[in-house]
Amino acid sequence: MFKDNYLRAMTVKLFKIFKPDPKKGVFRRYPDKECDYSGQPYMIDEFGGTKWIPENQKAFADNSWGNGDGLETVQEFYDRLEGLVRTILGFKHICGFCYKQLTDVEQEENGIYNYNRSEKFDMKRIAGIFNSLKTEEVGQGMFLKKGVDKSNLEMEKVLC
Repeated sequence: MFKDNYLRAMTVKLFKIFKPDPKKGVFRRYPDKECDYSGQPYMIDEFGGTKWIPENQKAFADNSWGNGDGLETVQEFYDRLEGLVRTILGFKHICGFCYKQLTDVEQEENGIYNYNRSEKFDMKRIAGIFNSLKTEEVGQGMFLKKGVDKSNLEMEKVLC
């Protein structure tokens, strides 16, 4: 099923992290500092970060990096992106995500735009991956499942 070992490993890891536990509820990094989960909208605040340096460019630095194994082709990037988004949005309690990195940042070459803000990928294809998975962009790389009540997101800030 998976050609990409990183995608396979991340899918397993995501299921372990985000599958709600009947006793503990959903994943919370700092449960002692966060409000209890009682069904409010749950967002992944940062995911992505796959390193890709286009063939016509050179690495910013010898120590350039990004998440996951190196990719051989741009198609592998699209496949990985779609697989990760599909996995995250497959959980009923997750209503959206914020994709990172918007742009490359010096040696961190894992943006969807280059350091100079030029397009690194076919952005229509990137948007197609997000849109085909029933999401809508709500600002600066943040996507929600279509139909999610956005007013609850504001309430979450008040409740906590």
